Amino acid sequence: MRVVDVNEAVALLEQGHLVVHPTEGVYGIAADAYSAVGLDRIEALKGRVAGRGWVLVASTGAGARAWLAPDPLVQLALEHPWSGPVTVIARAAVEAPRRVVAADGFAALRIDRHPVVASLGARLLRPWVTTSLNDTGQPPCHDVTALPLHLVQALAAVCDGPPRPRGRASTLIRWDAGRLTVVRAGDVTPDELRAVLGEVG
Repeated sequence: MRVVDVNEAVALLEQGHLVVHPTEGVYGIAADAYSAVGLDRIEALKGRVAGRGWVLVASTGAGARAWLAPDPLVQLALEHPWSGPVTVIARAAVEAPRRVVAADGFAALRIDRHPVVASLGARLLRPWVTTSLNDTGQPPCHDVTALPLHLVQALAAVCDGPPRPRGRASTLIRWDAGRLTVVRAGDVTPDELRAVLGEVG
C-alpha cells in the first residue's frame, strides 16, 4: 500500500477510494461521506448493515457543527479539550448525509486533534467517515506495514505522520432526551466527563 501526502489523500477520498490515516486513538480507514462509491466500498469491507450509521471525524468545531442538531451540551462535549478522544452520539442535523446517519436519526461525531486529521480537515472542510483499521470484531491494527492482504487490496493508500495513535478507541458518549450516557469506556473517565458535562450515566 503506497504512502501519500495529504493533498493526494484528499483527492483519493473524493474519487471514492479508502485511505488509512492515524487518529488520536487508533489508525482509521477513511471514506468521503459524500461519495457513494466510497461508502459502498467501506460498507462492503466492514460488512456493515444498512442503518447502523458511521463514526464521523472532523478537525474543528466549525466542521462538525452543521452535522448535529444544535445543542450547547453537544457542542461543549465535542469541543472541550479532553485528555483523550471523545466521540459524541447525538441527534443528526438535516444537513448531514443520510447514509452516514443511523436509522434512529442519530450520528456519531468526533473532533480529533491528531495533526494528520487537522491537515485532512483543512482541505476537506467537512467531516468524513472513519472506522478502525481492522476486520469487524477484531482488535485494531497498530502497524500499517503488516496488514492482512485483503485489507491491503481494499485500501488505496496510507497518509501517515506522527505521533502514533494511543492504541485505544475513543470514549463514546450518547446524548438523548436530556440524558448523557457512556456507551464505551476510553481514556476519558466518567469523572472527567462529569466535571465538564454534569451527570453521566
